[in-house]
Amino acid sequence: APTVDNEGTIQAPAGQTILAAGQRVFLSATGAGSSNANLRGLRIEVGGAGTVTNGGSGEVISTAGDVTLAALAVNQMGRVSASTTVDSNGSIVLKAQVTTDTSISPGTNTVDNLTGFQAGTLILGPGSQTDISLQGSDTTAGATAQPPSVVQLEGVEIELLDGASIVAPHGNVILEAIGSDLINAGLTNPNILSDAPGANPGLTDATALTAPGLQPDASRIWLAPSSVIDVSGPTISQPASLNSLSVELNSPELANSPLQRNSPLFEQPVYVDIRQHGTSNGTSWVGTPIADLSSDVAAIAQNVSQRSLTGGTITLNSSGSVIQSPGATLDVSGGQIDWQAGYVKSSVLVGVNGQLYPIAAANPNIQYLGTLNQIDQSDPHWGSTAYFTLPGLNPQGTYQPAYVQGMDAGTINVVTPAFVLDGNIEGSAVRGSLQVNPPTPLSTIPEGELYRYADQVPLGGQLILGYPGALANPTSPQATAEVLQNLTFASSQVLASLAGPSGGAFDPAVDPLPSGFVSSLRPNVLGISNVSQLQAYAEGSITVSGSTVLDPGAGGSL
Repeated sequence: APTVDNEGTIQAPAGQTILAAGQRVFLSATGAGSSNANLRGLRIEVGGAGTVTNGGSGEVISTAGDVTLAALAVNQMGRVSASTTVDSNGSIVLKAQVTTDTSISPGTNTVDNLTGFQAGTLILGPGSQTDISLQGSDTTAGATAQPPSVVQLEGVEIELLDGASIVAPHGNVILEAIGSDLINAGLTNPNILSDAPGANPGLTDATALTAPGLQPDASRIWLAPSSVIDVSGPTISQPASLNSLSVELNSPELANSPLQRNSPLFEQPVYVDIRQHGTSNGTSWVGTPIADLSSDVAAIAQNVSQRSLTGGTITLNSSGSVIQSPGATLDVSGGQIDWQAGYVKSSVLVGVNGQLYPIAAANPNIQYLGTLNQIDQSDPHWGSTAYFTLPGLNPQGTYQPAYVQGMDAGTINVVTPAFVLDGNIEGSAVRGSLQVNPPTPLSTIPEGELYRYADQVPLGGQLILGYPGALANPTSPQATAEVLQNLTFASSQVLASLAGPSGGAFDPAVDPLPSGFVSSLRPNVLGISNVSQLQAYAEGSITVSGSTVLDPGAGGSL
């Protein structure tokens, strides 16, 4: 149908809802090996003009599934909602785009090979809600990768009007405003909007924007005042006792500690504090240096909120411009754990010399009689074994006052010839009282772990301006095409200083940025509460005036 309107409620638990308007519909599967493997359900393209509207009272809901709205014109005025669980990510696709093709190429069975695209207008109306929540109490091992929530918007013009919100905790939100000329010139396939090349996770396929000789077009992303894109991590509360792990020291744990395999500790249960870590003989350990507990720690079951605490990724790609009005918000702040006061058990070992050793500081190269609460002592003459408990050990463990553990903030990518960022950019990472050690690179997070060590300072938000193609793929012909034309730094907001083509007030919904426009970033965007990591790549110049101070805060980077 050329027109599809919804003013009611459509629900598809663990399924998919597609609202598509046009003359033809093409569907193909999504899955491993697909260019959009993180999207759920079927992928769709529409042929011929049409309009899809989810009205102000309309609700389209898919728990642990997908919602897709597709037409040349897409109007999301109500609520579109999905959810993510420990084993299934939710996805939302709002696609203002059609194809002139009449069939999928024989033998391909995928919409990736369609051509002749025309991009249209995508509007998220005032007060509209587009959200993916974290749902369920089911748990899975920490070593299992968490499927990310994905919200993907496509169109030549993408507008989030006053009060419109996109919320996906720890998720990936991708806005792609790519002109039809770029699509039809074969510079990109609009369906290939998958993971970043190389060193920038979350950065979608921006190679269309890096074509040699690219001229900016009328494509735009506009974030109106009070609109919000929020991928910040959640705040959760849990007891301090979860920092304690009971584990039996069997052959796998003691594989690298031959002395302990033949000691009274073998096959004995112990408690460790999983926040403790270090290096012994060049090998990293967690809990205790006398055993390899990495697999035991990685197997700790966690629910979806516990597995989604870091900030997510917001990507704004446009072949024309990106405009964020004052009062609009981009939020990639890290989440946090509010640890409740309680007891943390951690065993104390008794050496053959009679000295006591906290298990987190135990030397793997000396012998032990057992733990303080139970010692295995044999008499070689009588062949007897005695088990006895020593006084002085609190059976509940060590008391831990309440504290906060902050998580890393996420990343904002802005790849466009020109931008205005007059709104709020939030990328804070709460530093708890126990987080005192410098952060190590994310690449050093132990295999099977979701987060950095609990005693490390969390990283603040990252802002990437322009396309770091030379870093991602230095052999590509587009490796020097950063897309962003020029960049400077100024403390004043930009939109208030611009005039429209007729000399009146600048209208960010329709007016083009003036010829020769130079993108500007406010220095106060940098700092502990905002962005502490900035990368900028420009084809022309990057200018920092003599009076400008760029301070990302302690531990930050430029």
